[in-house]
Amino acid sequence: MNYRFSSQLLAFTCVLLMNNAKGQDTTEFEIHLKSINETFSPYYPIDEYGSTDPTNANTEFVNYTIRDLLPHPDDKKYIADRSDLRRLERTSCDSSRVSFKDTLNSGETLDIELTAGLFIPEDHSIAIHPEHDYIQSIDGAYPWGGVYGPPETEIQSLSISVNGKGLSIPLNSYADLFEPDLCDLDHFRRPIEAFTSLSGEFIYLYIYGGDNAATYFCKLVFDQQSYVTRIIPDSMSLSTYSCFRPDFIGF
Repeated sequence: MNYRFSSQLLAFTCVLLMNNAKGQDTTEFEIHLKSINETFSPYYPIDEYGSTDPTNANTEFVNYTIRDLLPHPDDKKYIADRSDLRRLERTSCDSSRVSFKDTLNSGETLDIELTAGLFIPEDHSIAIHPEHDYIQSIDGAYPWGGVYGPPETEIQSLSISVNGKGLSIPLNSYADLFEPDLCDLDHFRRPIEAFTSLSGEFIYLYIYGGDNAATYFCKLVFDQQSYVTRIIPDSMSLSTYSCFRPDFIGF
């Protein structure tokens, strides 16, 4: 075996081992970050002198997400460009239910079902700000999509199973996400979408919800046993980084 071929084989083996190691290493994150940085959409930062030269809105938004939104710094490894991921097949969707059925990279079957229904205020504890008349919390949590008036809809259940075995999903990972868009495609917002990571180890569920100043964009992250974390920007940050556009990448 010649030296050049041996070196190439060694490099390939190292990459393969990294991609199959327990946990998602930064290799996948770097692939996605490169893709996001190379997909240009103009963003015009404003300083004390007014608008500056345009930079990449996709890069700026992801930088903001990493800097200010991640529950833990290491969660940057879940940042992704969805155009590089494998989209899971949606099998049904209507005003109250969306489901996905597909296989993971390993060949294991994957089933996802999310249901939504009417929000009944009497069934919840709602705290109103005493001076500014907006909703501070619903059932003790910040009400994504429901700040400026009682929401009309709520997520009632979320189940994910791999080879028939249900994942452990805590209620607080989704119960505060109100007014979810289940099926409709509308400019910036998309239907609920599900993907797997490049390694196939993680499952990503993307949810858009709310309206106007209550709009949010949420990414729920799962491994093959349980819920892992979530990332959510609010309407202000989405607006600041020019995210209300059809070619919005997100994370």
